[in-house]
Amino acid sequence: MRRAGVAIRQATEALSDHVVFRAASHARAERPAVPLQWAVVTDAAFGGRSSGSMDNETGAFAGEIAQADGYAAVQATLVGASRRVGDYAGAAVRLRTDGRAYALNVTPESYLPLELYQGFIVAGASREWVEAELPWERFALTARGFVKEEQREFDTEFAVRVGVSVGGKGSKPGPFRLDVAEVRWVYAVGGADP
Repeated sequence: MRRAGVAIRQATEALSDHVVFRAASHARAERPAVPLQWAVVTDAAFGGRSSGSMDNETGAFAGEIAQADGYAAVQATLVGASRRVGDYAGAAVRLRTDGRAYALNVTPESYLPLELYQGFIVAGASREWVEAELPWERFALTARGFVKEEQREFDTEFAVRVGVSVGGKGSKPGPFRLDVAEVRWVYAVGGADP
């Protein structure tokens, strides 16, 4: 099934692409956990009261949007092979959602440090695991929470951070929860061959 340009399919075994993050509760001997050091970013910097956190054990990104237009995000600095995104066609996220719209955020290596690319994930509320596939060409260039008027193609070789976010303009107050089992850079999106 497709929603807003993002392929959503029932989650099965992971493809053999590069794993950027894997929650410990989804690890096995042949697929070890890949934890990240998550930093929280919320509207508190602008007087808001929203909260959020990411749990490496369960992969739960959860918290509360405290007021209209509030937001919460987590981000982690990438190291080693996880930084190289230029060889891949996009990202895949194995997830369960509460029905809110979320974004996978990828910060490119750039001389413009406030810019990041956002791939938007809109999946119905479900406790079933699904996989969202996001081709790089569907990522929007943003800065300070706003889509930039002048878009540039996602053509970076390296990324410096990855994260997820919820809320922003038009968001409704209330609790949120996005369960993330895994984030991967993928060679093919939507079942296409590499």
